[in-house]
Amino acid sequence: MASARSPVLPHLDFRPQSAEGRAPGVTDQAAYNELVANYTTLKAKVNTMLAKNVDIIRHSPVVDLTRNYVGAAGLQAMTSLLAKNDNLQELRLPGSGLNNDAVVFFCRAMVKHPRLTSLDFSCNNISLAAGLALISLLQQNKNVVHIDMSETQVPGAVMKKIQLGLQRNKLLAARAAAASPDAADDTTSVTRSTEGGFCSTIRETVRKVEWERREEEALHRL
Repeated sequence: MASARSPVLPHLDFRPQSAEGRAPGVTDQAAYNELVANYTTLKAKVNTMLAKNVDIIRHSPVVDLTRNYVGAAGLQAMTSLLAKNDNLQELRLPGSGLNNDAVVFFCRAMVKHPRLTSLDFSCNNISLAAGLALISLLQQNKNVVHIDMSETQVPGAVMKKIQLGLQRNKLLAARAAAASPDAADDTTSVTRSTEGGFCSTIRETVRKVEWERREEEALHRL
């Protein structure tokens, strides 16, 4: 899968911020105000670097917070913006100071996100509750095909269920790709060819039916 690119945000600091102002370089005032309002609701100080990068959080296909401390309040404050970011494909939060409550909150908000495919929650102090929330997310949002949960406290049995959910979603994605309009057009053009082409198409159809049968059996085993 080709990975969209986005700048890694610089290290973060924490200072009070007013919703009436605007961080330097911010162009989306509504997103900035929403982030500050979310922090106010959480009764937490605004993370000024998140505020300065609110445009990336709200609009970028990749939000990469690697090597930054975001914290539980930070993820919760960002979640409404991430949910509205229809471009979002990848969220990277390794070693970001997350907890179970923040991950559960995030997962509940992203069940209908149209493009989210990849999450990195590695190296965070998260465990059973976060793992169960991710399983639920995988069941409800078939777009998610990659989750990095290495170096967490999620139980092994839950990790296995997460891996099974990822495998299922990958199979569904492969099936959707095979059934795309382009694939259908290719099949139509072949059936209109010569007799030899017709025989070839029949053989291909048989192979496709067999492939789909095996794939269906694999899905039932998950």
